[in-house]
Amino acid sequence: MRTTEAVGQARDAADRPTAGVDVHVESEIPLGAGLGSSAAVSVATVAAAARALGAELDRETVADRAYRVERTVQEGGASRSDTFCSATGGAVRVEGEDCRSIEAPELPLVVGFDGGGGDTGELVARVGELCERYEFAADTVTAVGDLVREGERALADGDLAGVGRLMDVDHGLLSALGVSARSLDAMAWAAREAGAHGAKLTGAGGGGCVVALDDSDDSLRALDLLPECETAFRAELDADGVRFEDGETTDSGGGRR
Repeated sequence: MRTTEAVGQARDAADRPTAGVDVHVESEIPLGAGLGSSAAVSVATVAAAARALGAELDRETVADRAYRVERTVQEGGASRSDTFCSATGGAVRVEGEDCRSIEAPELPLVVGFDGGGGDTGELVARVGELCERYEFAADTVTAVGDLVREGERALADGDLAGVGRLMDVDHGLLSALGVSARSLDAMAWAAREAGAHGAKLTGAGGGGCVVALDDSDDSLRALDLLPECETAFRAELDADGVRFEDGETTDSGGGRR
């Protein structure tokens, strides 16, 4: 459904509503684990299919159209964060409709994956119900937003230790809202105890991945040894965003793939 919606956005952008496009997706990112794999697929498909149909879209337009794909697929529960980040690359700040790139240093990231993943719609709905029932839950969501703004300042200053402390607090707040899981907590603590600046869950929660900030390989080794962690790996901040690589071909139906 996601690629179908993305091709539909590309057709609309190219004003070719009936054009045919073949899409082949290869990914090494764990699916449904909170790493934005679905958003990346939407962004790549919109950009590639639009170009195949003769429309060159700038990254902001790709991000917006990919967000529309995610919003449709998730029945209105999508955020602009993952699609904007996938399209533009680098570090970004997203607050509602306000999407912008921000300055950030090189980030020594370590990712731990528990082999599972949560249901984004269910978890978002659960937090919403909690906020309607308890005022403190709504205050906690507000605190998460305040924490993000503090994190932006720490990134601008290159203060990795400060960013790590805020990651720890953020994980605690998200756990209080009920979106963590025992495996995520275990991985976050293992990374911290191994010397990481900080660690937190990523994505909707309920299972999936944690991301840690660590200059050394100690947290990577700790996660590799942890029973709750299926796999761990290093990651880095990609500055390019969506891009085209060699190997483009032209099909017989008027589109390229």
